[in-house]
Amino acid sequence: MGLFLAVNLPADAQNSFGLKAGGNLSYLGPTFDEEYGERVGYTLGATGHIELLPSFYFIPEVNYTRRAFKFFTPAFLDNTLADTDLFLGLNYLDIPLNLGYGAFMQEEDGPDMFLLFYGGPQFNFLLSQNNRFRTSTGNNNATVDLDEFDNIRSTDVGFNLGFSVGYNQWLFDLRYYFAFTSLFEFDIDADRMTSVSIGLSYRFISR
Repeated sequence: MGLFLAVNLPADAQNSFGLKAGGNLSYLGPTFDEEYGERVGYTLGATGHIELLPSFYFIPEVNYTRRAFKFFTPAFLDNTLADTDLFLGLNYLDIPLNLGYGAFMQEEDGPDMFLLFYGGPQFNFLLSQNNRFRTSTGNNNATVDLDEFDNIRSTDVGFNLGFSVGYNQWLFDLRYYFAFTSLFEFDIDADRMTSVSIGLSYRFISR
C-alpha cells in the first residue's frame, strides 16, 4: 500500500485497479528442447495501472500462477533416474513490476480504448509442488504422485515483455516471460523457465 501512496500522480491521470485471470504455456530452455514438453497452466491475481507521467505507467501485479512442465523418458531429478515421463506441477506467487507506455483513445460518446506496451522484472516465489510420474502397464497408463524435489529453486527472477489492449473496463493482455537463472539449483542454462501467457482483466478506473 505504501508503494501506491508514495507515487506523485498527475492531476488528470487515469489510474486503475483490476482483477485478472488467464492461462500460460510454459517450457524450459531458451528454445523448445526435445527433452522437455510444454504444458498449460493458469494465473489468478490483481493488477494496477498508475500513471507516473503522461502516457507512462507503473504496472504492479500480485499473482498466483500454476506452471507445469513435462520431462520425456528418461527423467533424472534428485539423483533418481526414471524410465517414465515426469510431470512437474509448480505453484508460484509472482510479483511483476512492469513499466509501460500507452495511451487512451476515446471518441466523443464512444468506448474507452487503451493500448499499452510494457516490460519489467518479475519475482517468483515457489509455494508448493504437485509432481507425478506416468507409468505404463500393458495398454494402460497410470500416474504416481511424487514428493517435492529439493533442487528446484524456491525463488527466481526474470523479465516480462508484452502488450495490453483495453475496451472500456476490460483489458486483454499478452506477454512473454523468460527467467534469468535455471529452474534448478545446479544452474544449467538450458533449464531456464520460459512462458507465454494471455490474460483478461476487469479494471476499476479512477480518473
